[in-house]
Amino acid sequence: MNTITNTDKYLEDHIERNQYFQRSINIHADSNDKRPISNFYCTASYEQILINMIDNIKGGRTAFTWTGPFGSGKSSLALFLQGLVSDDKEIVEIASSKLSKKNKAAIVKYFNSKNQQWKTLNLTGQTIAPEQLFIDALNLESSASAKDILEALESYITKEQHLIIFIDELGKVFDGAAKSHRPDDIYFLQQLAEFVSRTNGRMILVGMLHQSFTAYARQATDKTHNEWMKIQGRFDDFAITLSVDEQIYLIGQVININGEQLQRYKNSDDFTTQIQSLVTNIANSRQTNVESLTQLLSDVFPLHPVVAILLCKLSQKNFGQNQRSIFSFLMSSEPNGFGHYLKNTTLDKFALFQPHQFWDYLDSNLNNAIIASEYSKQWLLSQTAVNRYEGIDDEFAVKLIKIIALISIFADGTGVHASPDLLMTLLGVDEEQLGELIKSLESASVIFYSKFKQSYVLSEGSDFNLNDAMREQIQDLESLPFEKLEQFEPIVAKKHYQITGSLRWMEVKLLPVTDALEEVLSGLQDNINASLVGYFCLLIPKNDEEVLLATEICKKIDSSNEFSNLVVAVLDSHTTIIDMLKDKIALSNILKNEERLLNDKIARQETEGRLVEIEDALNRLLDKSLNASKWYSNHLSNPESQLNRFKLSALASTIADKQVTQNFICNNELVNRNKPSPSAKGAIRELLKRMIERSEEPSLGMEKYPPEKGVYESVIVKNGLHKVDSDGNYYFSKPDDVQLEAIWKCADSIITEAKGDLVTAKEIYEAWEAPPYGVKAGLHEILYIAYILSRHSDLASYINGEYKPSVQYLLAEYLIKVPADVGVREVSFLEGVQSWIHVLRDRLQEAFGARLNTKIEDEPLPIAQALVSIFFSMHPWIQRTSNLSPKTMQLRDILKKANDPNQLLFDDLPKFFSAADDDDAKVAKIIDGLQELDKVYPDLVSDINMNLQNHLKIKEDSVNPYTEINKRSEALFGKSGDYLLDSFIARLVKYDGSMNDAESLISLLAGNKPSKKWIDQDITKAQQRIATYGFQFLEAEVNADVNASPDRQKVGVITKSPNATTSLVREAHITSKNAESIRQQVDQINQALERSALDMNDRIAVIAKLLESLNEESAEKEES
Repeated sequence: MNTITNTDKYLEDHIERNQYFQRSINIHADSNDKRPISNFYCTASYEQILINMIDNIKGGRTAFTWTGPFGSGKSSLALFLQGLVSDDKEIVEIASSKLSKKNKAAIVKYFNSKNQQWKTLNLTGQTIAPEQLFIDALNLESSASAKDILEALESYITKEQHLIIFIDELGKVFDGAAKSHRPDDIYFLQQLAEFVSRTNGRMILVGMLHQSFTAYARQATDKTHNEWMKIQGRFDDFAITLSVDEQIYLIGQVININGEQLQRYKNSDDFTTQIQSLVTNIANSRQTNVESLTQLLSDVFPLHPVVAILLCKLSQKNFGQNQRSIFSFLMSSEPNGFGHYLKNTTLDKFALFQPHQFWDYLDSNLNNAIIASEYSKQWLLSQTAVNRYEGIDDEFAVKLIKIIALISIFADGTGVHASPDLLMTLLGVDEEQLGELIKSLESASVIFYSKFKQSYVLSEGSDFNLNDAMREQIQDLESLPFEKLEQFEPIVAKKHYQITGSLRWMEVKLLPVTDALEEVLSGLQDNINASLVGYFCLLIPKNDEEVLLATEICKKIDSSNEFSNLVVAVLDSHTTIIDMLKDKIALSNILKNEERLLNDKIARQETEGRLVEIEDALNRLLDKSLNASKWYSNHLSNPESQLNRFKLSALASTIADKQVTQNFICNNELVNRNKPSPSAKGAIRELLKRMIERSEEPSLGMEKYPPEKGVYESVIVKNGLHKVDSDGNYYFSKPDDVQLEAIWKCADSIITEAKGDLVTAKEIYEAWEAPPYGVKAGLHEILYIAYILSRHSDLASYINGEYKPSVQYLLAEYLIKVPADVGVREVSFLEGVQSWIHVLRDRLQEAFGARLNTKIEDEPLPIAQALVSIFFSMHPWIQRTSNLSPKTMQLRDILKKANDPNQLLFDDLPKFFSAADDDDAKVAKIIDGLQELDKVYPDLVSDINMNLQNHLKIKEDSVNPYTEINKRSEALFGKSGDYLLDSFIARLVKYDGSMNDAESLISLLAGNKPSKKWIDQDITKAQQRIATYGFQFLEAEVNADVNASPDRQKVGVITKSPNATTSLVREAHITSKNAESIRQQVDQINQALERSALDMNDRIAVIAKLLESLNEESAEKEES
């Protein structure tokens, strides 16, 4: 029997605290240390995480995150797992001994098999690019790429050699990526997770986070938010959270008591009563193993059991550091803490460390942290009330306020509630004393009773009675708007996503049970598509009759294929949820309509706070019900199955697999989505351009590695869509992939059923995106262009109903913006029936092959395309001129209106020739017509050039007439004084007589009219203006004194007839071109006059009359 001397009268002399629990773990530094593993407590929660990981690894998912607050044991668990795979047999033995009998064999067998060895790679996260962490850890060159890193990791593994990668504090990497908006960092982690998952379990990746992916994603921009959420699908996340029972066990491991006196206190009726009261209190709120919890709480002595539970919950709050918060309280000597209590409490005045003392500890050490947290309001209320009642020296009121405050803030989820029975035990008062105390505090609006919590809680203090107001509102409530319940996040089909690369999901619906419920469920079944593959429906009955109806419907769905995409359950705790919903609606109505709240700030804050509290409790209960409810579906082997989130996701994947049976695998996140990002759209647009314009080149002409090349390789090359033949020619082909081939056949079927009618791209898209194919919108344009290029010989393309003889980039732009305006028609194969078509192909190739980019294939569509292309390659004026033979004009009109290759070849052209003509005669007429059309514009250009040379008096024997025109025009430009003439001269400065220069000149002379709008009158006008401007050109040269030479002169004659009132001036130009012919004519006239023997007067009269007759002739021509 121990004796107690005066030197060891304090508790600290009789209570030891295990110092190990205060140290932190470093997974790298402690990796070969036996002590941390020796002191490790492997809880059931930890074991279950390892079991779940093994199941996932066997299913091909080997990338994990462990998420838990600081100090939740993530690093300790990582060190423990390293111990299990260690090559040190002693460490393995120590680690194995920590496992329960239930799971030991399975865990040890997997992680310490004789047939395999494990290496570990320990990294600690920093706010730098994740690639750098691996470059440093693997001793790679600083310039190493992601590919280099993955290859280095792959070198670590063989059939027998496996690798576990631990990234402690991965959250720091996420913080750095989110704040710096570095999407490449996120993409590398995605690549890493995908790479690890492809190693068949030989490599495992574990990242440790202190908050969820979603929390990090909130820091990201809208642009990168979806990228974050997508990465979440690459990792399986496990929450590292110890249950309160496990934490209580750890507290018991820290505290060791010595001495019989303390042992008697521990075994006393008083301590037992405190435990029993608390356990009963908890059991009234949640399912509890009374015997186990009683034993656990007995080991926390000399802490009051309520304090132990509050301490566990403190560790989970934002201002605590989980286990380290527990152990900092137990191990430290902070004011009013456990160490202070041990040091200042004597054995002869022994008392448990009470809840009100724990409140004092928080007030002394964590006051500022709590005030800065979400619990500040309740805490400040408790401080105000405590100060008020300490001032009047009401000890029991102060203790009661502290207890209620602690339970309100810290006991959520534990089942502990401030019921009258528990309060009596904690305060050591009887029912009457407690009743008077509570009545006093309620009258003072310090506390009130919450019927849903079955607990007293702090009140903000106001004359407004919120409970009475709520009762009035609930009495007037006629219906329950279930749509006001917060809906759940969709359940992602993660396994399906991992395998196919396509994100699909099921939504969770909360549905009231009514007579129309089955009709509502039918509507949901009809609403599913290839992305939203189904619904988890929670049915909410209001009474026993509705429970029976809901159960009948659940059983019907379980045994029927009518609702194959629905999984249903009767909501667990539906009565409580309905009551909470009533309170939520009542509080919302009070906030909207209660006038007394306008001038009562405290009452309004209390109402708002109560509403937030109810909404949080309701959402938590709904989320809990998702796991606790019994689900029915014809996809479940056993009815009434309880499914956790992981199993719900697995079921969503099963339904997705059956919904989208023809889905082809595409692991490119850039395009395999319904709403590609702006950068992804840019890559898609560039890829489409290259597919259309550079399909005959390797890699579509792409060098290096732009974003579109990744899409090209993962979508086009991987599925065998772009091939090369034995001659090195690249072309688009039907796919090699069976699943993608089904998508091709889907489009084939739609086009065949149209029987030559137009099928729009939108129609094909709608068929592709529907079950069983499920093609995401980001892939539509890529696959459509690949499809029509693979069928280029029998599909004719249209934009806005207009036939396009070749696939052009304009088609891609329309596809992206308005796919309903783009379409195709199938061209018939009528071999033998229209044999002249093949003769036409040979003659077209012979006559016009030089202007075609490729050889004409001997099939109807390419022949029709070539014919139309040749026609539209000619000058546009031929489409409007009448200067054609009647037969050629008929051909011109047929080709001009061509809008359907089938109709052109098999209906329109046969009307152009006689049925009696043989194939050669038929084709000859077409070729002759084409050649006439092709010659019309060159002939016009030739006429224009000859006319120009004549009117500018260019020598006929000039070696290069255009050089003379250029030289004279350059000398005259800007000196004519006439802006219209100057425009004409400007065109001639560099005029070379070519087709393009002639077109420009004609457009000017036709009134600046573009060539595609010319008519024959415009050509006539141009010819006339050449004559007019030509004379003015010569006039300007004389007046400006340019190009002066001996054989160049201007002459003029003034005449006046007897009847005229004015004189008429006639001028002319003599140039080197006309000088000789003029001289000859002058000689002939002189000789004739000499022979006539006329005198000078008569000779002049003859010349005057001759000029007069020329004037009359000129006037007649002008009038005509």
